[in-house]
Amino acid sequence: MNLVIWAIVSSYFLIGALLIAVINRKTMNLAASKERWIKYAVYIVIVTIIVIATEYSLLFKLLIMAIVLVGGSELVAAGSKHWIALVPALAIYALFSIGFYHYGIQSERPQLLAVYILVFVFDGFSQLSGQLFGKYRFMPKISPNKTAEGLIGGFALTLVTGIILQPYLEMTVLQTLIFSAGIALAAFGGDVLASVYKRLVNVKDYSRLLPGHGGFLDRFDSYIAAGAVYWLYVWCSDFNSMI
Repeated sequence: MNLVIWAIVSSYFLIGALLIAVINRKTMNLAASKERWIKYAVYIVIVTIIVIATEYSLLFKLLIMAIVLVGGSELVAAGSKHWIALVPALAIYALFSIGFYHYGIQSERPQLLAVYILVFVFDGFSQLSGQLFGKYRFMPKISPNKTAEGLIGGFALTLVTGIILQPYLEMTVLQTLIFSAGIALAAFGGDVLASVYKRLVNVKDYSRLLPGHGGFLDRFDSYIAAGAVYWLYVWCSDFNSMI
């Protein structure tokens, strides 16, 4: 599976670089162009670290805990003056974090990788598709950069990636498509929830820890939600099999 994962990651980053070059030529904004390349370079580092970490159980558990703890601290810092928004947000974040943690410690490596790679593809290509083709902004007050075209592009490539991973997931093609669509929906939902909270507390990014991305929650909101939803699905399946 290692070769397949690295082939997917390398291929998609190459495609991403080409699309960024096209977007930069289209916009001709030097500051925005520089920001895209910084974000791209940092994303390569993030994805590489996470993929390597899945090979080592302890390292991955520490990484999961770091994401949860740093993300939680960013959530509190962003909403420290908005308690009405912060309290329910913390409750929701705690529930997602519990599921995300259990996903990280209970899943086998193929599932760990599949969930993360699908989230990575959905996140990355939703943004790139939106920047290239986006015209219809369907939630301008919550997340003005999200477009229907970007969402469609992200979903489409997520499904294609799921099919590539299907031999390693012990699922039928139909099950793999449903699984991939579910991960994409969960990732989208997590991103929307994070955006709603940012609007409520009036911040653009959760922090500046990750150049070009913002904070840990800006980068990992989709992953936390997708991991939590995947673990809930597995837990419900195991529970049903016992009764």
